[in-house]
Parts: sequence; structure tokens; C-alpha cells
Amino acid sequence: MEENSVINGASTRSSQIASEDGPHVPRPNQLDVQVGDVLQASPWATLESDPGVFTELAEKLGIKGIQVEELFGLQEEFFGPLKPIYGLIFLFQWRSSDTEECDLEGEVPEGLMFMNQVVNNACATQALLSIALNCDFLDIGDELTRFKEFTKDFSPAMKGLTLSNSHVLRTAHNSFSRQTDMPVLDYPVPKSSPRKRKRKRNGDDDEDEDNGFHFISYVPFKGNVWEIDGLKRVPKALGSIPAGCDWVDVVQPAIQERMQCYANEAIQFNLMAVVKDRLLTLQIQLEEQRTASAPTRATELAIADEHRRREEYRAENQRRRFNYTPFIKKFLEMLMEKGLVDDILFPS
Repeated sequence: MEENSVINGASTRSSQIASEDGPHVPRPNQLDVQVGDVLQASPWATLESDPGVFTELAEKLGIKGIQVEELFGLQEEFFGPLKPIYGLIFLFQWRSSDTEECDLEGEVPEGLMFMNQVVNNACATQALLSIALNCDFLDIGDELTRFKEFTKDFSPAMKGLTLSNSHVLRTAHNSFSRQTDMPVLDYPVPKSSPRKRKRKRNGDDDEDEDNGFHFISYVPFKGNVWEIDGLKRVPKALGSIPAGCDWVDVVQPAIQERMQCYANEAIQFNLMAVVKDRLLTLQIQLEEQRTASAPTRATELAIADEHRRREEYRAENQRRRFNYTPFIKKFLEMLMEKGLVDDILFPS
């Protein structure tokens, strides 16, 4: 969750360890970071729900052969051109009804990679990993392969704790935020649980005064479709995949039902699909056309368009990282020195 992300019984940091060299005891938030590195020395930062961010994040995490595409509807006309779809990432606003489901008991299916979210703002990376680590046919790189093997016998909470303490994963995640936007290292430990909710006296649903947005994922696994939400104790089974049907046929009604819960509220959603890297598909198609002496112009143009789009992603991500504060400060100082501020604020 981008604001509140607490699992009962799971610590957000390693246990406090006394220094072997003397009586000094590091603060809990300083035990697993190198404070000289801004990306490592910050807690997990908030990420924007954008296909360019998630596509480059997948590359940084070592996941090969995928890209992330935004979906603008739940109709087949939006899903069809992107198939095969490996998984879906859904962003929504957390509600009290979601909190009530957090304590539901159940079992994690054997072989399904499921991690509890034990630190704030890690849900974006966890949603992406929940798809990649459950697709055995994907090349997830050495780092994630070691992570998956190391944690395979861990509980969901311990898997989440292992992820949260990974320098590599946190650095990749934080690389999409400006330094000034990152949470400070020494944030206070809240005295009360952020999962507490303010209840209406009239008996209506609980309300949060400050609900955060949260990423979850949907993925097919061994003939069933699963909703993977790190803030819940276990994954939620949405149903089996009927013969001759695509798994997204099962997940579409579930997403639609969730969205209808907000029918009378001005709530924003975002849905993204993890799909096969379009560049790989087009390059294979181009080779086949050349082998068959078929026309290649359309495919070459499509490849050029895809390269151009990736460059736009990289440029946008660079702007997300860039700290504009010094420039704005200096620009305002120059306006003040030249006496132009009043002319801008109070034009005649």
C-alpha cells in the first residue's frame, strides 16, 4: 500500500541488534542500509502507476522478455491485442472492507509465490514480482532467481521481510523517485496501528480520513486465477479457468465488481497488463518475413515506433528522478533581483 502497509505480527525491520564494538545501538531504520547511498538509505518510496515506470523497473529487477501496458477498459477490445497476458496490476484506493478481509484464514497453494507486504510503499514492486515469480517460463535473472530459491520455504511474512531488506530491490524501486520525494530515514514509529479506522455512528461502512492507494496483482496459476494482495494473509482464489477460455475472462468480473463498489465516489483506478516484450515479437516476425522474402516495411515501422516509445519512457523517467528544486529556487531569486516578481503576480 502506498500509505498504510502493516501486517500484524510482521516487523518492518530486522530486530534491533546491539553493536559488537561498544554500547552504541544503531536505530532500527539504520541497520540494513548504507547511509551514503541516497537510494539505499531511504525507505521505500511511492511509485507512480505508469507503464513506462513498471517496464523499466522490470528491466532493473532483471526480468527479461516482458513489458507493461496500460489498459483503458475491461472489454475484449482492450485485452485482445495484448494477449498473451501474463498478469494484471491493479491500483485502487484502500477501503475499510479491504481491511476486514486482511485477517481471513486460509492456505497458500503449494508452489504459489506469495509475500506479505510488511513496509510502506513496497506494493508496486511486490505486485510486479508476484506476477514474474509465478511465471516459471520467464527469465527473471540471477538476483530474483536467488531470492526465489532462498525464500521458497519461508512464510509469507518472512518472504515480505526478506524483500523489504533487499538493497538491490529497494534501490531499483527507489530509482524512480526524486531524492526530495523520498521518505526520510529516521521516520517515527507510529504509536497506534494505521489499520485502525474511524467508524461512522450511523452504522455505515468504516471510513478512512486518509485512505492510501494500493497495488495488487492478478495471475493465473495451475488452472486457477488468484488475486495476490500483500496486505492480506493469503491469496484469494477467484475461480478456475474454464476449458477453452482465457484466464482474463475470470478476472474481468472480479475487477468490475471491485470498481462498482466506488460507483458513487470520485475514485481513480489504474489497470496494467504484464505482457510479452513487443520488441521481441516484432523482431521474430521480421526475421520470418525476411526468410520468406515477404514485405517487411510495416514490421520495420512498428519496431521503430516501439523503440521511440521506449525512448519516451526513459526520458519521462529521467524527469521523474530529476530534482527541479534548485532550478526553481534560483529562477525565483533572479526574478526577485530584477524586480519582475510583482509584474508576474500583479500584472497591470
